[in-house]
Amino acid sequence: MSDLDRVHLAQVLHDGIAQDLVALGYGLDQLLAAPNSDPKHRAQLRTLRFSVDDLIQKVRDELFELRAPLNASLGQAIRDSIIEMGIEAEVYVDIAEVALENKSQLAILEIAVELLRNAKKHSGASRIELTLTQFENRMYLRVFDNGLGGAAVKPGHFGLVGIKEKIDSMQGEFKLDSHEEGTTALVVL
Repeated sequence: MSDLDRVHLAQVLHDGIAQDLVALGYGLDQLLAAPNSDPKHRAQLRTLRFSVDDLIQKVRDELFELRAPLNASLGQAIRDSIIEMGIEAEVYVDIAEVALENKSQLAILEIAVELLRNAKKHSGASRIELTLTQFENRMYLRVFDNGLGGAAVKPGHFGLVGIKEKIDSMQGEFKLDSHEEGTTALVVL
């Protein structure tokens, strides 16, 4: 399958199944928030909500894999993702080319894209910086934006939670520093 076919399939999945799962999740959130719901039903709904979250993450993983060009470097895949997102802020990118297995490259790409997406959507930043470096046996991904700050793990929002879970599964570290001068996310793998 060509890179173009893979991207088209990713778009179809995103616009169909992925969006339907997100809508289903929001519907479950509304049912969970109902003031007079039975506690037994709430527990069942909560279990369903977690299952939907797992499915959403699996679909996102597949979408990222489909969108990652087969022969592109990690740096090029990140740059391509920035262009696809249409970020209006000035974006500074400094990416060291590193040799990683495909699974690790995909994980770093997913994390970088989610951090960039959060900066675009929530920060109001005029400048975003992304750096990826390797020192000894560790990878350092840093995403900074000069936006509003206030980034934090929040109930009902799963972007940062998903990032943290992915990093934890790779025995990595995640640090988030967010205040009125901007937000810095640092990932160490």
